[in-house]
Order: sequence, then structure tokens, then C-alpha cells
Amino acid sequence: MRNIRPYQDDVMWIWKRFSRREYAIYSVLAGTSHVFEHRLGCWGLCLCIRSDPTYLSLDAWLHHHKPPLTSRIRVANAMARLYKDLHAVGVYHVDIKPDHIFISETLDVRVIDFNHSVLRDRFERPWWTRPYLAPEIRSGDIDWEKWDMFVLGLVLFYVMTGREYMTGSHRLSDITRKFRSELPHGIEEVRAMVQGQECIDIGCLLEMDPKNRAFVWK
Repeated sequence: MRNIRPYQDDVMWIWKRFSRREYAIYSVLAGTSHVFEHRLGCWGLCLCIRSDPTYLSLDAWLHHHKPPLTSRIRVANAMARLYKDLHAVGVYHVDIKPDHIFISETLDVRVIDFNHSVLRDRFERPWWTRPYLAPEIRSGDIDWEKWDMFVLGLVLFYVMTGREYMTGSHRLSDITRKFRSELPHGIEEVRAMVQGQECIDIGCLLEMDPKNRAFVWK
């Protein structure tokens, strides 16, 4: 990825050669408010993305701004609605992690990097980043919508507490063991923090059984 000259409006744009998969997904998401403004090129697989310095990565937003609980709840709700909207148009991000979430000063949320994502009804082998994965990782038949829900729950735990849930060993056996032994405590911690306020329930996203996962606000 590299910077190029200002594109008409004196705002710097970023040029990148994308995979056919990501190009197709940006085509589906054209006109939505969940991704940065972009322009699909007609030569090869080129894409211009507008660079907006008013947005910070999720890590930077949490550590530099140290946002109050009310702001973290707003961002958590916005993130949940964003991914629910992506699923509604058949886009499953798969590689959800803090590096791919950006927050503005007004708490608007944008998502980047669909290089490992999948479109509904299109078989493609996705990719993900350890330790941001779901417990059904060893299953031969993964529902990527339910996968997204679980991994989003892990990232929302980070939003609410400022602590990454998965630390230490990134071996698959250790990750899945930690899900079963410690996940209930993390869910109860967040539920206690947001008691009495409307907030996405991460417990409904972090169900071990994919069939039981859902977007629920309480």
C-alpha cells in the first residue's frame, strides 16, 4: 500500500492492489457508511481509499483517549450494529481484530481489510488471526456468520475492559481450553459493568455453541 497524489479534493488517498475477493466485497459495500470512502478502479484490481486522520485504530483510541464507560458502550453498540449490517448484505469479515477497527472523534466506527473475508453463497477459503478465532476452529463445517459473532464478542470484551481476552499461549488447544474455563467469568464481568444501560450482550455472542449466538441488546 502506498500514498498517491491528492485526488481532486486535496485529500490524500491510498492506493492498493486488492485481491479479487476484496474487490468484490468493496463492490457490495459501495455506498455504505461502514467503510472508508473508496473508488474502484477500472484497471486491474486497483482501489483508492480515502485516508482520514480523524479516525484512530481501536488500540490507539482505547489507550490514548482512555474513554469513559459511556463512550465504550456507544462504540460497542456501533460495532455490533456494523457487523450485523455486513451480515445482512452477505459479507462475513472473518478476520475481526482491533487493528481492523477505526473510531472517530464522534465515535463513528469504520472497518477495514476484507482480504480474508467471504461472501454468502460463495465458497472461498478465508483466513483469520490467532488468537481471534472461534471454538469451532477444528470443525470441518464452519458457519462464518456465527464465527464473526464470537470473534466480535472477544473484541468487544477488549473495548469494555481495556484488556485483551486472549493473552499468553496462542496454541489452538490452549485457546479453546481458555474459552471453556474462563469465558463465563469474563462475560459476567462485562454484564456487571453495563448493568442498567442498553448495551450489546457479549454473552449472547460468546456462546460456545454457534447455534445459540445472536445479536441481543439488553
